[in-house]
Amino acid sequence: METVPHEYMLLITEPVAHFENFTAEQWEVLDERHRVFAQKIADAGGEVLFSDPLRVPQPQSRFTPTDDGVLVTDGPFAETKEVLLGYYKIRIGSERAARELAAQCPTAGYVDLRRVGLER
Repeated sequence: METVPHEYMLLITEPVAHFENFTAEQWEVLDERHRVFAQKIADAGGEVLFSDPLRVPQPQSRFTPTDDGVLVTDGPFAETKEVLLGYYKIRIGSERAARELAAQCPTAGYVDLRRVGLER
């Protein structure tokens, strides 16, 4: 029986303070850990569809649809110690494989695993 691959998001939440005084060498080590992780995905028969680091929250805008149009609110919106700072969107043959990979994702915080797409 052939496995039908599914797509998953690995949402990486990190403590903001962890990166405040990172040196260039520490950034290079972190970059290498993510290159190794991407290779683990490929070695497991998966594929990285998208991946990006996200910037630490700075002044930003939130767009909320309303009956009267769109409400635009400027932030930051809350004081927080940890924020979403990166993601991977991957395609892999099973949820088990996705879970095993999520457990290996480099983070100083935690990783949420979410399947992408609607059930049909």
